[in-house]
Amino acid sequence: MAVVKVGQVKQTLSKAMAYICNPEKTRGMELVSTNLDGEGKDPLRYAQRFMEQQQDVGTGRNGRGDSVLAHHIIQSFDPDDDVTPEQAHQIGVRLMTELTDGDQYYVIATHIDRHHIHNHIMLSPILISQDKRMRMQKGTLHKIRTVSDRLCKDAGLHVLKEPKVKRYGKSRPDLYTQLKGESVKESIRLRIDRSVGRVESFDQLKRVLRSVGVFTHVRGKYLTFEDAGTGMKFRDGKLGEAYDEMNIMVKIGQESLECISFNRSMIAKQDSKTVSIWVPGTKRTKQLTVPRERLVIDGQTIRAWLPRDSDQVLVHQSGNSPCPHIRRRVVRTAASRRALPADTAFTERSSMMIQRPCSEFSSWSFS
Repeated sequence: MAVVKVGQVKQTLSKAMAYICNPEKTRGMELVSTNLDGEGKDPLRYAQRFMEQQQDVGTGRNGRGDSVLAHHIIQSFDPDDDVTPEQAHQIGVRLMTELTDGDQYYVIATHIDRHHIHNHIMLSPILISQDKRMRMQKGTLHKIRTVSDRLCKDAGLHVLKEPKVKRYGKSRPDLYTQLKGESVKESIRLRIDRSVGRVESFDQLKRVLRSVGVFTHVRGKYLTFEDAGTGMKFRDGKLGEAYDEMNIMVKIGQESLECISFNRSMIAKQDSKTVSIWVPGTKRTKQLTVPRERLVIDGQTIRAWLPRDSDQVLVHQSGNSPCPHIRRRVVRTAASRRALPADTAFTERSSMMIQRPCSEFSSWSFS
């Protein structure tokens, strides 16, 4: 079976589109499909086409520019079904074909980087034939789930029946608390969405969120958001996948990122703009300098979110003085291997690749 959830993208559509089309999650974008003609495999162009279509129609909402830019549908498959990535992707394509009947643009990306395969679908809110917006109604989610269940059943996947549950009345205070909690979560999501596009670092995001009544706590690998007005706290997972640390840092940086973590004791020096850390395994002779806007601080642990597609320079030092020549160690993705010199040697740690002269080759990794 597949579990279906629906959300909305109201800001930074290009970031959301880049995230779902991430080559590392979609087998080099092999598992990405769209009914946008002539755009190939270009998530930026997908976003631009969605926006161009909406500019022609208008913003909606009485002219304000905060309307829905795309409906984000997540279709997650049960690992017990042993569904293949190609099968899951085809079910997603059939789902959109049946639901839209060709009257809305969509982009489907099948992610295979988790223990369960799932489809991310960006659906344009514009009806092509009528040049007007489609609104998600009360029965829309039920319709999507019904079609999804039927397609899964046709594909030989099992479908869970709606359980018959005895329902008991709730007291008015209990009912109020439940409804209040859901409204607070949605309010926090909205404030995060509005803030993340205005900042350049995680610390800056925390300050902006504090100014609009949301306190951000880093606890281990999780973020906890606290509403100042009610005191209610929600872990990132309760708000949704888009609100964990990795996805928030991706939204801030507008690029694919790689995370490395280190203890405060590894800090070699720091100032108001950067932090330099000793590279493990180099006997404190080499440093990596990271801009502060790339850091998330969790007590004694610091996580640095570095762009996958940019060079990271390691500086070799002798004592406190730079050596006569600086040796560059460059972090690159596998896609850039062919562009490197032929006499370059490689070692892989996770999905990171370190370039160095062969004569100086020695293995190290971040811990």
